[in-house]
Amino acid sequence: MENRSDADRREALSRELRQTGRYGKRQKSTRTGRKDALFFGVLLVLLLCGVAALWRYAGHKNPFYILVTDQSAKNQNEEGQGETSSGELQNKLNGTLQQREEEQASYEVPETVRVLLLNSSYSSIYHDELVLKGNTGSVTVTAAELPDQFDEIKEKLISEGILLESSKEGYVLIPQGADQRLCVLSITRACGAPSYRGCLYIYTRNEQFVLINELSLEEYLYGVLPSEMPASYHEEALKAQAVCARTYACAVIENPRYPEFDAQLDDSTSCQVYGNLEEHENTTRAVEETKGEILMFEGRPVSTYYFSTSAGLGSDIGVWQGFQVEDYPYLSNRSQNAAHEMLELTADTEFAAYLAGEHGDIESGYPWYRWNCQVSDINADAIYEKLKERYAVKQESVELVGAESDENDGILPDMLPHPGKIRMLSIEKRNPSGCAVCLLVEGENCSYRVHGEYNVRYLLCDGNTTVTRQDGSTAVMNTILPSAYLILTPILDKEELLGYSIIGGGYGHGVGMSQNGADALAASGTGYQDILAYYYIGTELKK
Repeated sequence: MENRSDADRREALSRELRQTGRYGKRQKSTRTGRKDALFFGVLLVLLLCGVAALWRYAGHKNPFYILVTDQSAKNQNEEGQGETSSGELQNKLNGTLQQREEEQASYEVPETVRVLLLNSSYSSIYHDELVLKGNTGSVTVTAAELPDQFDEIKEKLISEGILLESSKEGYVLIPQGADQRLCVLSITRACGAPSYRGCLYIYTRNEQFVLINELSLEEYLYGVLPSEMPASYHEEALKAQAVCARTYACAVIENPRYPEFDAQLDDSTSCQVYGNLEEHENTTRAVEETKGEILMFEGRPVSTYYFSTSAGLGSDIGVWQGFQVEDYPYLSNRSQNAAHEMLELTADTEFAAYLAGEHGDIESGYPWYRWNCQVSDINADAIYEKLKERYAVKQESVELVGAESDENDGILPDMLPHPGKIRMLSIEKRNPSGCAVCLLVEGENCSYRVHGEYNVRYLLCDGNTTVTRQDGSTAVMNTILPSAYLILTPILDKEELLGYSIIGGGYGHGVGMSQNGADALAASGTGYQDILAYYYIGTELKK
């Protein structure tokens, strides 16, 4: 079976050859032999491309997979600027395939991972104390007493089934039983007090603890999946999530978030939520049935970003300031409706019409597909504090309108001018899928541009925003709005800004795989390999 693009090119070539007299009736010309050779050379190239496509298709069983051919060889033959012999072309093709195989073979999936555990509110890496559940009771340890009372604490923990040993830079806790876990009562998660597989490294810093959970990568995923995707979702969606979570961890391991503690990830939404909910047999089975599988692009694990629900289409990585789209070619504006693929939604009017329309999207039945909210009071001081917060996190995300590009260099957040009374809030820029990536805050004293979808969501959320989903249910957004796929409408009294109303769609940043989209695809019979290939274009599944 040949792919559609090869067939189209072959038919176009046949028409061209008929029109120019190089096909069918024999032409009398001194260059006939050369033209025939060119024709058969092009035909051979197309045939080899078809064979390569069949080879790739057989290996992936993936109707969405994009075959990348050698464009330089193709262009030379099509333009008649040089011909490659069949032997040279085959050697080049074999060399390319061998190089790819060697690149992938050189990468080995890590066996272990080290995860930094944040405090109960996810607001700090530091813990005031450590309370461990033992076989008969609990043991409380503080950073001040641990060095001086090490032997006493060690004996107490041994009696409770926990081993305490000194490590290179601190201490390590190990459960005595092979199947036992370390239950940390001083951390609160949605499941209550979380229990951790593997061992727990303890570092003391300024009379506080930093906790690092070291365990196998696969066991780490047991704690990630139920925290990131409902265990009730379809099996193929859970498998897709398992591969995403494993691949994401591998990519971050190559660039650790906490090198000072030899830890690669943390357990929050900044990386992947881990240990928030208890392990579940459905999610554990999805991990086991995809064991070791990751997505690769050009020999390295890809950045498998994912989010909850799309508004019908997704975005490339350009929604985040500082990321270059060309560095992530496998992440693009992805829709589950072919009718959306050619839409250009950078204008408010076009995107408003899109949100108001019915498109038959595969996610249209999910509550977060459409939502709305209203903010009735504009608090200039609160907005100013948020501007300073985002500026402190990343200076480039907050731009003082009218200032020179380097004028803010070295300025502390508290030195930013107060905008004064807010006169207007408006979306100044959208990406092609309609996602708001720049918010203009106009004040009586000065104005600011806020860049990046997350920052737009953060600035527009007043900390007590009640959002109504399309099924009538409500949710209070304490920190950020559900998404930046939104239309912002000011509420005015004459020319005074009183508040604003918002109509939006989707939940999350919109980059990579939509989890509800994956579940909907799985419900329709799509396998996890094809779900992954759809969202992460041109990647390869490796085990």
